[in-house]
Amino acid sequence: MMIGRRWSATRNKLALCLIGACIVLVFSLAGARAQSSEGFGTLRPDGTIERQKTVIPSLEQPRAGSPSGSRPAAPQNQGPRTRGSANTNGLDLNTLLSGSSLIDEKAAETVNRRITGWETRLNSIELALQRSDVSFRVLSDLQQRVLDISDETRSLAARLRPFVDSVERRLAELALPEDGAEEAKALTEQRQQLNRARSVLTAFMKQSQVLEIQANDLLNRIGAKRRTLLERFLFVPTKSLFDPNLWKAAVSELPEVGTGLTLLFQDWVKLISARAGPVVAILTVIILVVAVIFLWPIQRRLLRLGNRPESITAPQDHRRAVAALAITALATALPLILGLAVYFGLNAFNLSPDRVDKIVRSTFVAIVVYAYVHGLVRALFAPSLPAWRLVQVDDTAARDLSLLTFGAGAMAALTILVSGVLDVVSAESEIKLLVSGVFSIVISLLIMRALRVVARDFGNGTDHAELQSSVGYVWRWLVPVFWIAALAALFAPVIGYVWLGWYVAVQIIWILIVLGTLHLLLLVTDSTISAGFTASSKVGRMLSESLALQGNRIEQIGVILSGLGRLILIVIALFAIGAPWGFSSGDFIGTIRRIVYGLQIGSVTLSLSAVFSAIVLLAFIVTMTRALQRWLENSFLPRTRLDVGLKSSISTSFGYVGYIVAILMALSAAGINLQNIALVAGALSVGVGLGLQGIVNNFVSGLILLAERPIKVGDWVVVGTDQGYVRKINVRATEIETFERSTVMIPNSNLISGVVKNWMHGNAMGRVSVPVGVSYDSNPEQVQEILLACARDHNLVLAFPAPVVFFMNFGESSLDFELRCYLGNIDYALTVSSDLRFEIFKRLREEGIEIPFPQRDLHLRDMDRLESMMTPHRASKPPAPGNDPA
Repeated sequence: MMIGRRWSATRNKLALCLIGACIVLVFSLAGARAQSSEGFGTLRPDGTIERQKTVIPSLEQPRAGSPSGSRPAAPQNQGPRTRGSANTNGLDLNTLLSGSSLIDEKAAETVNRRITGWETRLNSIELALQRSDVSFRVLSDLQQRVLDISDETRSLAARLRPFVDSVERRLAELALPEDGAEEAKALTEQRQQLNRARSVLTAFMKQSQVLEIQANDLLNRIGAKRRTLLERFLFVPTKSLFDPNLWKAAVSELPEVGTGLTLLFQDWVKLISARAGPVVAILTVIILVVAVIFLWPIQRRLLRLGNRPESITAPQDHRRAVAALAITALATALPLILGLAVYFGLNAFNLSPDRVDKIVRSTFVAIVVYAYVHGLVRALFAPSLPAWRLVQVDDTAARDLSLLTFGAGAMAALTILVSGVLDVVSAESEIKLLVSGVFSIVISLLIMRALRVVARDFGNGTDHAELQSSVGYVWRWLVPVFWIAALAALFAPVIGYVWLGWYVAVQIIWILIVLGTLHLLLLVTDSTISAGFTASSKVGRMLSESLALQGNRIEQIGVILSGLGRLILIVIALFAIGAPWGFSSGDFIGTIRRIVYGLQIGSVTLSLSAVFSAIVLLAFIVTMTRALQRWLENSFLPRTRLDVGLKSSISTSFGYVGYIVAILMALSAAGINLQNIALVAGALSVGVGLGLQGIVNNFVSGLILLAERPIKVGDWVVVGTDQGYVRKINVRATEIETFERSTVMIPNSNLISGVVKNWMHGNAMGRVSVPVGVSYDSNPEQVQEILLACARDHNLVLAFPAPVVFFMNFGESSLDFELRCYLGNIDYALTVSSDLRFEIFKRLREEGIEIPFPQRDLHLRDMDRLESMMTPHRASKPPAPGNDPA
């Protein structure tokens, strides 16, 4: 037993060393081979690429009449592709304008040749699109070339714009002379030179823009043609899978397929022996056999590095997600590296002709697909580790889903391998139809079984958190779609549309792989950013120390970054799902480039980069405005002799001016001509007349309040039933803090058009009135002296104007007096009034002067008759309890 374990460990180590040595050797030879690679070729009029190829006479070529079903023809071009033979980065436009404002003829001719070359290439691509036998790969190559030309034309137009603006500014300074005025000859010649320069530069820029429009139209046409070819391929009627003739023809082709593979392998071995000798041929075969034998044991050993111990029953979300990602990467890494090593190694020795190269590529893709599906399923479902499971299902469902997904992934990988082999051996269409139909039915059955398992798990009453999350919401929408697709893949081969069923089945697997990867990456992104952007993390401490950010601010930054990461991942996933349906990377990249570099909306061209720059500029100016505003409020204005209201008006007006400047500069940076703002203002005038009238009225009223200052910050105002201190004058409304410490928002228009009582409009001085009533027995002169003495003795009452006492009225119960005195600050009115009442009450009591209660004298008539009416009732006794007369 121990010897077996030691041999197993030694075997794995030897295999790793052998594979590592092969990888180093292969990449070294591949690098040497890459240095001596041939030219990239030229574009033919039909859209294909002409390259010099190495002909291998020892291998027979595919038969000219070999059918390919209804699939698009394989491209005629293989090998690397350039990013455009002419790059605008190589153009030196600095010499286009000379110091004397003349156009440099040599530089202009270079630009003209470049534009003519772009036009010729676009015209040749248009001719290629008119061919009926153009294939998918040729269309992809043409699309990439059109994207390159579109980038170059856009770059040239952008680089020419500063030259045109420079000439325009010079011409604006050289205005035409007035009628009858004589102008110097030098100025006339300079104006002519500038006009010619403007004409040439404008022509170049317009030509570039026209070519860019032509390139965009070609991109749309290429995308439409790709989708048309896909529709033709999918909806071609074929034999039904239950047709006996199909099975007979396919079985009859099997010996031919086996013979073709045998001959291909023999020719390949002969080729290796002829070019590298028999030793290299044997070594190549040994390497391939060793790689296949040791691939899965080493991969299982690597998967143990995922570090998901069973002893941890409640791992953190971040650790679960990262461990799942590590398992997926480890499961794919070894097949990917080994496959790349074999593929580049064969190409480095020039031992992989076209037909062998196709089989190697198909085998490599199939192995990598299955390995990735294997790792992804283990990472998401974790059949034996429920604590580490990223998809919240029970153990039975996790085990069943893992097996079903493994089977579907294996069928998809086998489909890739078999399709590649059958294409190479030039098999007839019947065997391809049969194999594709069988794969389609098997995959659809596995998918429908998996959907039933998921429905059973979610419907068994278990409380799944994912059902209440965004994942559950998306899943409820996707389940019917997958059922429809699985039924289509199941019945399409039966009714005679084998290619449609096969394609839908393969796309179901592909969409599930993309969605599983998206789910895993979303969890990794959210958990990583959430764990990193906290107050206690390293990133959080760094942000707190360098930018003085609080914990909630750091978490908000993490939430924003997480949202951006999720958006990017979702967009990439949508592109990956749509790519097999005719939406290629060129369509996606072209759309993104049009949005980033310029989106035409009517007569206005908006670009995402310009909008982003405008947003950054707006944020910068607004930040600077607020910083200067705080400096005015806290540092500069407090050191002036201005009153509080004027200081607030200056600070608020400065903020308004800064915001207006920020908006205007942001609009200019976004590429919006400020002259077009008149159109926007005209459109807004209609809105002002309808729904924005009140808002504009309040805004203008706020400006009037700041300018005329009928009220200012700190004033004590009375508006209707509300009174209090003005705390802030905003754009729309004014904040008033009442004496109960509540805030009242009063629209600015009410303060302008309504009645407002301002106790502190001119100054803070105000008058306090204290009414006092004494009995009719009191001496009025004595009461007057007492009241004046109380007012004079208070330290907050002004000596001038002097306090006065008025005899107001002969009341019903008292003689009514009123003490009126003035205060330097009306804010103390309530305090002073209360102090005066306490003192007046004390003085009057000391002098024996009574403050009477309200009195009423009531006179009753016919008292004798009323007394006689009341007497019988007093004499009667109430009945005893229980003896109710009723």
